[in-house]
Amino acid sequence: MQDIIDQYIEFTSQRGYRQVGRSNLVALFFKGEFNLSGAHSHLVPAILTEEKVKKDAISVVDLCVRKADSEILGYSTAHLLLFEMGVFGQFGYIEDTADVEREQIQYLLEMLESFSIPKHKLIFTTCQGGHYIDREIPSDKQTYDCLKQFGLSDSQIIPTKGKRNFMLSRGIDRLAGYNVEVYVLKNDSYLEIASMNIYRYINKLSYLKETVNSGIGCGIGFDRINFYNSDKKSVYQLEPFASIIEQTQAKYGKTSVLLIENKIVRLIELVKAVLFILGDGQKFDNTPQGKTLTTYIARIASEIFYLEIDLEWFYEMAVLSISKHYSRYPFHNEAKQDLFEKILGRIKRLKTTE
Repeated sequence: MQDIIDQYIEFTSQRGYRQVGRSNLVALFFKGEFNLSGAHSHLVPAILTEEKVKKDAISVVDLCVRKADSEILGYSTAHLLLFEMGVFGQFGYIEDTADVEREQIQYLLEMLESFSIPKHKLIFTTCQGGHYIDREIPSDKQTYDCLKQFGLSDSQIIPTKGKRNFMLSRGIDRLAGYNVEVYVLKNDSYLEIASMNIYRYINKLSYLKETVNSGIGCGIGFDRINFYNSDKKSVYQLEPFASIIEQTQAKYGKTSVLLIENKIVRLIELVKAVLFILGDGQKFDNTPQGKTLTTYIARIASEIFYLEIDLEWFYEMAVLSISKHYSRYPFHNEAKQDLFEKILGRIKRLKTTE
């Protein structure tokens, strides 16, 4: 995995993108959520500004958490609750958005090629257009034309209706615009490995306001790239899951653990995500994020209690494997201890209600 990230950083640096630090998971721009994507702390203020902002080009390796993914952990073969992505983009006053988009599509295709994913294997979805709030938005012809210039066939460009490829989040002053998704076939199903966002509007609730400044960015999922290039059938067969599951099988029996593997991978991923969220300063409070953490703790404790897993053994072993896999990030001992005590406390409460 680290080699993929290093390759991404080298690629974007060589093409003039300024490397910036990752976002805090407790993001300012996603109310009630954690950090859903990369580079928003740079992008959003520029696009909300009504005066021209000098164009900038940045790249970031970011950590993201999407709450909706917690419901499919262990069932999906590709979704993680906490994942790493690389985002490179340009934002500010852009005179020729087609030129910038064309450049970024070129770089995206070149980058995916370097990860052994040639363009003839890719499928792009684009916005077919439609009525959004007060505007009749045309189809995303600019993206279509750019893709055709790079030799993609019509069968590789799929226009979609509705909001699937038009970003229109709830809430005033949220950014809006076209979205492009990039898929590749893996194990007989399409795996989304990248996307592009083209920000041109602000949601003012009753109308869409066109912006002075724009943002065009590409994001690629490192975990997805790693999964695609493996011979595995599930992302959960990669690290840190593989070593944790192997050690759990050694302690509780291979067949016994295989029968409940979906529960084990949920445990691992929830523990992993909460460790990072706590490390970024989130507390168990009455904020929407704090309440979400409490829900995650309840699910971890419930599974461990139900499966009668040795909490201390499992926690120490899992945290060691997780911290080893993510050695590029600092792990906070306070977060580790806090999480263990919260899980233990919840299990004690479950025991008293038996």
